[in-house]
Amino acid sequence: MHIRKMFGWAVMALSAFAVAEPAAAACTNASFSGIYGVLASGSTSTGIFGAGVFQIDSDGSGGLTGTGTQSANGTIQTLTVTGTYSIAGDCTGAATFVDQTSAVSHYNIVLDNANAEFELIRTDTGYTESGEGYAQGVTVCGLTGKTKSFAKHVDGHEIATPDTAVSVVGRLTLDGKGNATATDTFSENGAISSHKLTGTYTANSNCTGSAQITYKSKTYNFVSVAVSAGKKLLVLETDTGTVMSGQAIAQ
Repeated sequence: MHIRKMFGWAVMALSAFAVAEPAAAACTNASFSGIYGVLASGSTSTGIFGAGVFQIDSDGSGGLTGTGTQSANGTIQTLTVTGTYSIAGDCTGAATFVDQTSAVSHYNIVLDNANAEFELIRTDTGYTESGEGYAQGVTVCGLTGKTKSFAKHVDGHEIATPDTAVSVVGRLTLDGKGNATATDTFSENGAISSHKLTGTYTANSNCTGSAQITYKSKTYNFVSVAVSAGKKLLVLETDTGTVMSGQAIAQ
């Protein structure tokens, strides 16, 4: 009898917990609203590597606008895009973008992290490309005068003969006044090296930016988009002949 009573109380407790658990809210077009940074990379069936960083503005009603920079096999392009999207109740959806050259691209997307982020994959035949997007969040962008440090990783290719695969992991420090320092570990086709770099950067009030990092008299150029309330930077190298992109995450 005692065991049966204990079992009965356990069932009641579990039932109460199940009733108290709130149901997940259904998504709509309004669930995908505001300014997002987007980072995507991949390749084509013809062997072209690509990567891009964009800032897009979703109106919450199915309309999109944005600007960004992409590298297609090392050719750097600045793009302005418009588009449309639709979000289903299960938080999956689709988006279509058209750039200033009338080139069209299609993506499937899935919202996550309470709609503050999303995953995307390109659905045009011949492309193997995926990425993620992050809401800009509430933050003050620009040169704030406050030092911030980030753990960063950047991956991709230097387009050459032969192609060189490159990965970089390191620590990036921005002094809030336009000066940058970094300590990085490089892997270039498996050859490991460590470097200390210095440079300058810009931070715009709209949360976009750029950086110029120097090592042994060679300057590497990047564009960035700040997201997640300033806790993350999405970055793309803009030097011709490179397809390098990644993230820097606040420590």
